[in-house]
Amino acid sequence: MATLYIDRQGAALSHERGRLWVRYAEEKQSVLVRSLERVVVTAGCTLDSRTLLMLSEADIPIVILHPRKQTVSWCGGWHHGNTARRIAQYQLAQDTALCAELARQLVRLKLMRQRRLLRHLMPRYPAKRRALFVGCARLAELVDTIGTQRMDEIRGLEGAGARSYFAAYCQVYPERFDFTNRNRRPPRDPVNACLSLAYTLLTTDALRALHASGLDPTIGFYHQPAYGRASLACDLVEIVRTQADCCVLDMFRKQVLDSKHFKQRDGGLFLDKEGRRRFFSRWERQADSHRRFLHRTASAWATRVIQLAEHS
Repeated sequence: MATLYIDRQGAALSHERGRLWVRYAEEKQSVLVRSLERVVVTAGCTLDSRTLLMLSEADIPIVILHPRKQTVSWCGGWHHGNTARRIAQYQLAQDTALCAELARQLVRLKLMRQRRLLRHLMPRYPAKRRALFVGCARLAELVDTIGTQRMDEIRGLEGAGARSYFAAYCQVYPERFDFTNRNRRPPRDPVNACLSLAYTLLTTDALRALHASGLDPTIGFYHQPAYGRASLACDLVEIVRTQADCCVLDMFRKQVLDSKHFKQRDGGLFLDKEGRRRFFSRWERQADSHRRFLHRTASAWATRVIQLAEHS
């Protein structure tokens, strides 16, 4: 299934005979609706209500990314009729002991995946082996300390893990990128700009997977419900972040992206048009792997929610 990216101002979307048409002032292109999984819009475009209805009925969401703030909105698609799963999810989310146990499992898995990535990088970056080894050792220590902590203590462990992980992960990038820590809103260097965009795209994929499984993406177990936040989607994204980290590193290592593909705007650094084209193209090459994982995991979570609700 394909993703259609709209990254040029002035596009107009319409549909005819099973095809979605994208028209610009002097050119047009089309794609079969049945081959589409999502439409991602990063620039101003127009579409009529009939096209929006057709996409919704075909379960094809339109994901709208802010070109600078990396905030996301979506419309259409994601129909699921199993309300029993959501009712069970709401009930379980009020069990603080259960939420803490699920949070410990999630953070343990996240730390283990971070450690696995650092270990994977050691042979590729022998000059940085010591820094990567130190990061691995610290993450292993944190995994071993996870036991019966309360929610605030679990968040502290995750934060400590993130600091150790990024202290090591930063080392494998050339100094010219000025990537020394994780920063965002706005990102201040090329690597953080790409990580923020990658995590945003991961969140949209997690939203789709959760809706498809019949769960409510706003009711989380580790990330507690908060106004305007898809908390369960945030939970799900935590365990696939390292796949985005791998993809971003690969873009810079293979010189798909370089400093020339970024522009300074609004106090931060963001991909320019050519940079976004290169980013989206490379992202789609590896996206099937994490999307399949997200759908499998969301489905497993939905099954477990029902099982836990039956025994509570």
